[in-house]
Amino acid sequence: ADFSVFTTRLENEITSVWDSASGLSSVANASQDSRRDGFEASLQWVADTWQFTVHYSYLDATSGDGADQAVELRRPNHSGSVTYRHSLAVQGLSVYIKADYTGVRQDIFYPPTSFSGEVVSLDPYWLTSINVNYDWNQQWQFGVRVDNALSEDYEDIIGYRGAKRRFLVHTSYRF
Repeated sequence: ADFSVFTTRLENEITSVWDSASGLSSVANASQDSRRDGFEASLQWVADTWQFTVHYSYLDATSGDGADQAVELRRPNHSGSVTYRHSLAVQGLSVYIKADYTGVRQDIFYPPTSFSGEVVSLDPYWLTSINVNYDWNQQWQFGVRVDNALSEDYEDIIGYRGAKRRFLVHTSYRF
């Protein structure tokens, strides 16, 4: 088991700046600091042919102080993952399955009829990846990976759909 607590203060973060006179957006360094406080915990169970891991993270991300304090956009309070690895009966063949959780986040939506933004919540989601590897010998490894295996529809930024299901085939040679 692992457990860690963290606190971070960020200075001069890059932020968006809206110029209402010109109607243009640009970037600048934020005048106020932001903070990231939280903890991470993980548990792992290991046997001869398999390994199971659970990971959880809590994050409290804010910017500004006092009455000006606001929740940082697009940063979930809760996230985590569940991972299962298994070495199969065929020598060198292994399977890796991972489900990643991203909790509710806030973002700003700008309706097309107004330049005034409104805070919205982005739905939580799970993304599952599957990886099958075969170690042919000590040098050669072959594999297939499927990202977003369950074809989950999700957004990390309002209005921008996350990556669809993706298949990758790989080979590697160790010197």
